[in-house]
Amino acid sequence: MDFNGMMLIPTELSLRTTKDGVRLVSKPVREIEELCVPAGSWTNLSQDKAAEVLAPFAKEGSVRIRATFSLSHATDAVLRLGKHRLFDYNMNSNTVNGVFYSPQDPTSTEITADNYLDRTSAEVFVDGGLYSYSMGRTVPSGDDARFRLDGNRVTVKSLEVFTIPSVWQK
Repeated sequence: MDFNGMMLIPTELSLRTTKDGVRLVSKPVREIEELCVPAGSWTNLSQDKAAEVLAPFAKEGSVRIRATFSLSHATDAVLRLGKHRLFDYNMNSNTVNGVFYSPQDPTSTEITADNYLDRTSAEVFVDGGLYSYSMGRTVPSGDDARFRLDGNRVTVKSLEVFTIPSVWQK
């Protein structure tokens, strides 16, 4: 395994009773909330409108995007920033970014992704930390510097954006 110098945000591990029994859950420590500065909140957005409201944040060095996607007529929802596929949920195969994930309510068509992005990494916490992952990334430039939401008639039920100023400047 290569080490790329990536630092992740601290998380709290806890046990939660789920439909599959007791499971380990990972979520950001509560102190992270103190660093997040609200930048906007929206409800019931189309894919195009969600991409439009996210546009000003595409080149932000550190940003948090929490979204609940509703896939009532769709089979997948993909949130991209430039070439990076930040979140890819496929309802037919029950996968998030290609890895099996079974929602707590198998009849639900909604899923929540809490995305923390900085200049070198992306961390995503799905459904309150029931599934989480991280990936390396770069800040996009030029025509590549835009958010896209792909899928067939995906609705963004709720969208919250936070900027995260440098802790070194506090």
